[in-house]
Amino acid sequence: QLYKTKTTEWFYFEMFVLLIGFIVGVLTVISVQCFTLTWIFKLSPKYKPPRPPKYTPSSLPPDLSQRASGPFKEETCQWINFCGAFLFQELRESNLVKKAVITKLNEEFKEFLLKKTAGQLLHQVTVRDYFLGDSLPQVNSVNVSGKQTSKQTSKQV
Repeated sequence: QLYKTKTTEWFYFEMFVLLIGFIVGVLTVISVQCFTLTWIFKLSPKYKPPRPPKYTPSSLPPDLSQRASGPFKEETCQWINFCGAFLFQELRESNLVKKAVITKLNEEFKEFLLKKTAGQLLHQVTVRDYFLGDSLPQVNSVNVSGKQTSKQTSKQV
């Protein structure tokens, strides 16, 4: 009886020591792995995520920038140039304009391929990206070459 109690106590003691050794071993392995991984990540170069390509900044045409700095003359098209340049600078790279231009170009190419003989050689033309340039074309003058009214518009006015 005395031998059995010492053996059971000895068995529980051995199990306790094994359990403590297992826990210490697991904690040691986890801490070494954490230290190694943090050391590797600190030494590795940091890569920035790729950014979408940036286009060159838009600018006013030289003639329009000279007019903007000098005294303003009476001209009927100058306000069109300034408004157009402002809208061009603001909306040139917006997603809404990009989507609209790409959709319109794709529709025009599809219509072109259906109606012309080029459609026999080319099956599909798809626009994925485009570049509008650095500045908007400038309007110098507007002339009214002829006047034509309809009976409906003249009655409404």
